[in-house]
Order: sequence, then C-alpha cells, then structure tokens
Amino acid sequence: MEVRCIVACRDSSGVPTFVTVTVTTSAEDYGAGEHYYSAEDVASDLGYTPYLVYDDRDLAEDVFSFLWDKYGGLNAGQNEIGGV
Repeated sequence: MEVRCIVACRDSSGVPTFVTVTVTTSAEDYGAGEHYYSAEDVASDLGYTPYLVYDDRDLAEDVFSFLWDKYGGLNAGQNEIGGV
C-alpha cells in the first residue's frame, strides 16, 4: 500500500519547512507505524532534519490536502519499506 506523508523538518539552513513523501509499505508495517520511520529516512536523505511525520489519516483531510498541494511538487521523495 502507498501512504502519503508530510514531514515537518528543517532545511540545511535551519529554516522550518515540510517535505512530502510517498512510502510503500505492507498493512502490517503500516499498523506498526514503520511508515513514519521510512518517511523520516527519505527526508534525511534529501538533506532535511525531520521532527514530526503525519500521514494522510493523521490530519483533517482539508489540512493534509492543503499542505500536500503546497509542498508536494517541491521536494517529494519516495521509499519502500517492509520488503514490499
């Protein structure tokens, strides 16, 4: 399953920002929260310092959609976890 995540983080200059990430995971790993760690790893690989990760079920749909649309095209990353 694919899970869209937004990572609240800081860029290399220390400026707060958001990074959008799509991770692929199994239902079991999703239930265990492994997608959060995977999203943090992608943000780190992109040069950001992650602090909080939200998936599209954590935030109200309109808030998530606003953030995804605003930041999604700027710094999107993808990752697979759980051997999926």
